[in-house]
Amino acid sequence: MGAEYVSLGISLVEVRRIVARIYSENKQTYQADDIISVADTLLSSDVYEKKMAGIFLLGKYVSDEHVVRYQLLEDLIAKHVIEWSLCDTFATDVVAPSLKRDWEQGKETLAQWSTSNNQWVRRAALVGAIKCKDVAEDWQAFAEKLITVFATEREPQVIKARKWLMREAQ
Repeated sequence: MGAEYVSLGISLVEVRRIVARIYSENKQTYQADDIISVADTLLSSDVYEKKMAGIFLLGKYVSDEHVVRYQLLEDLIAKHVIEWSLCDTFATDVVAPSLKRDWEQGKETLAQWSTSNNQWVRRAALVGAIKCKDVAEDWQAFAEKLITVFATEREPQVIKARKWLMREAQ
């Protein structure tokens, strides 16, 4: 995983299934602030499966056509994401569905995130863009701009995401 966590030994498939069931059974009773608060609490944990449960919960919420402010997503990444698997899951499950809903605003957000001081926010920008490849009309041109923006990147985990984007853009 790359970071030191306590693990409960529960498969992420099972964690995802549990979160989906609980969310589905209770989504009518939750307010946005409740979901975000629970996700923030789970992400604050030192237990890897709890961190992932927080991401999965936000992902279910966003995929259910709810809008979460990009600034909040950036803050959650900066505060809680400290290694690549959390970053990539957050970008795939939470950021990408948000981007797909409003690609024009999403491109602006990714451009802002690309200059963040936080390497995980920068990596999330790249991975989020990758996950939009098949839905954004001008994806190729945008991907090429991001590749250029990240040409001088120094963080190894962000460089790996840039290389991934470069492969996808070929």
